Amino acid sequence: MQRILIYDDSRAHCEMLKELIGQLEGCSADVRIAVTSDEAKQLLASESFTTVFLDIELENDKNGISFADSLQERFPDISLVYITAHIKYCEDIFETSPAAFLLKPFTLEKVRRVMQIIEFKQQSGGTLKISSGGKMIALPLGNVSYLESIRRRLAVFDLGGKCIGEYYGISLSDIQDQLPDSFLHCHQSIYINMKQVLTLRRFSVTLKCGTELPISQSRYKDSKQRYIDFLGDEI
Repeated sequence: MQRILIYDDSRAHCEMLKELIGQLEGCSADVRIAVTSDEAKQLLASESFTTVFLDIELENDKNGISFADSLQERFPDISLVYITAHIKYCEDIFETSPAAFLLKPFTLEKVRRVMQIIEFKQQSGGTLKISSGGKMIALPLGNVSYLESIRRRLAVFDLGGKCIGEYYGISLSDIQDQLPDSFLHCHQSIYINMKQVLTLRRFSVTLKCGTELPISQSRYKDSKQRYIDFLGDEI
């Protein structure tokens, strides 16, 4: 079930969005509303949320993008959706890596599409949040085949085996708590997405993209069992 916080300084907009979410067929959601920063912070401190709908222009000239920065630092697993009537904010919005974007005025179809995007991203493995260059970057884990860290340089590879980002000053231990059970620590410096494994043999694994990676001798037995268990769960 989705646990949703809507933070907009217009209570009418909050109630309208809450009502539209409630009208979505097959969508189970527990929705809370905040119209001030204090209310939002209190709810975030006392309850657990999967998704936050956040307005851009808030009360007393507060900025929703600034609020999002602190939100993502404290709650990296929350899916963030910006809600605004001002398309001019698009560039700034995507610097904070939201899960989706909802433009006012709300309609049932717009809300349905946003919820579909959120649920797809959450079901596909969530996101990996990395702080780099003073910005928070969100990478969809469903699009990652493996991660490798050498001398605190984290490299992220897509499903085709192409490196899509290098982040300095970050090790695997810094991000391992964000990785779902479908990611396997097969080598001291490597995590693989087991959904992308083509073959696993003694001391090596080949991914669907053709990349062959080593399995540490000390990790082989556990890696083999983890993969067998994973296949059982998938079936």
